[in-house]
Amino acid sequence: MLRRSPFALCLAAAFVSLVALTPRFAAAEEEPEPAWQSAPAEHRSGFTAGLALGLGVGSVAGYPNDVRKIGFESYYTESGLALGGGAHFWIGGALSDWLNFGIGFAGGSLGTADLASGGGGIVFRVETFPLYAMNGVYRDLGVSLEAGTGGSSTTPADDPDTLLIDSGSASMLGIGGFYEGIRVWQLGMGPFASFDYLWSDTVRQPQLLLGWRTAVYSGP
Repeated sequence: MLRRSPFALCLAAAFVSLVALTPRFAAAEEEPEPAWQSAPAEHRSGFTAGLALGLGVGSVAGYPNDVRKIGFESYYTESGLALGGGAHFWIGGALSDWLNFGIGFAGGSLGTADLASGGGGIVFRVETFPLYAMNGVYRDLGVSLEAGTGGSSTTPADDPDTLLIDSGSASMLGIGGFYEGIRVWQLGMGPFASFDYLWSDTVRQPQLLLGWRTAVYSGP
């Protein structure tokens, strides 16, 4: 019969204990999540919908969407600085106090004494509150990013049936900043500013908007 020394038995017991305790040590070494990331929602969560309306300035330049006219100077139209307005509407969800997402519509119009332009399209929208961890008013400072597809057209102000600029299918991109620290019930409201850009082979249309934004959250 094989005899085991006390030293061997102690060594085996120490090995078993080490194996059993290793997961606990590993768990203890993991970095804990910041409190503001793991805490229950305080400002926004659940379903969300929003509307932003603004006034601003922009310009539009391009051609009719006709291969026989694209690139020819005689068919090129440029508005110069134009006044206008715009709207952003979205529905989606608040994943946390500091991250929202949604899908919606963005559009606007521009006009001069001679030209009238309008358009819009479907966009995917992401909003983040990058300073949320700093508390106070910083929790309601947000940044938005939109990307999508749509179109626009420009006509003489007195002849809406004549297309001077036709974007066809165009790409849309928008970036903005906002503050929603005014709270009424489940509503968060405040001013916003955004820069929107629509472009295709036949148009370039930037627009700067300043206005008011209102969003509703299902909780809390």
